[in-house]
Amino acid sequence: CHESTMEGPLPSELGQLPKMTSLNVASANLSGSIPTELGLLSGSLLFKLNNNRFTGPIPSELGRLRGGVVSLRYNQLRGQLPIELSKIEGCQIFDVESNMLTGTIPTELGLLTSVHQMSFKMNSFNSTVPTEFAALPRLRYLSVAQTNI
Repeated sequence: CHESTMEGPLPSELGQLPKMTSLNVASANLSGSIPTELGLLSGSLLFKLNNNRFTGPIPSELGRLRGGVVSLRYNQLRGQLPIELSKIEGCQIFDVESNMLTGTIPTELGLLTSVHQMSFKMNSFNSTVPTEFAALPRLRYLSVAQTNI
């Protein structure tokens, strides 16, 4: 196990590496907003920004990702989930657990037909679980614990 010495914002220049297949900066003590340019990482199969101090909204540009794993858990992200996230190709794990997200869980996330794990817990969503999730063929785990649902 390696402890990261990175801190501060995530460089937006990483978006200029479109063939990168993995971006894992979990527990790297990063802060600031998530750069919109990261949506250009269309080759990314692993996109883990969890366990940092990212703030602000989730960029809608992340809907361009092709991620097997998209993990934004344990940050300080605010606002609503962008509908565009429903366009992430091949997403198997979608995790936004433990942020400060509000509003509704978009019904369009029911288009993530490859997803088998979704976690929305420990946020402030004020809607019901979208009925579209019942039709997700591979979904095995769904958590909305400690939300307002």
